[in-house]
Amino acid sequence: LVYYDANFEREDKIITEDDQQSYWLPWHVDFNLVTAFAPAMWINEATALKGDFEKSEENCENPECRAGLLLRNFEGKIIPAAIGEDSILIQLGALTQLTTAGLLRCGPHAVGKESSRTGFGRLSFGLFVYGPWKAKMKP
Repeated sequence: LVYYDANFEREDKIITEDDQQSYWLPWHVDFNLVTAFAPAMWINEATALKGDFEKSEENCENPECRAGLLLRNFEGKIIPAAIGEDSILIQLGALTQLTTAGLLRCGPHAVGKESSRTGFGRLSFGLFVYGPWKAKMKP
């Protein structure tokens, strides 16, 4: 379970110099076999501190359509994940790419932050699946 605080952000100039997106977590690939992501929950920090955990939709069916989990395809296009409430996203990690000799490829992703959306934090759950630590890889 990861909480991205509303006041935290960082830039990521590794991907592109003119990237105007702010990030909670910059672009990366997971080094495991697969990661399963549940839908995120956006929390209004002002009301949450009072015990009211209302979800915010703010003129958007899914707040992830503007920020949150971002995927990058192999043409370089950035796609918001916008996982539906009744869905789970499965993403391949670097170990899957290595063990399949590139037949299956890992997915670069980031957690973007919409700077104009102040006061909202993001709560997310990712289940990271690894292979056996003593497994031997053969060419």
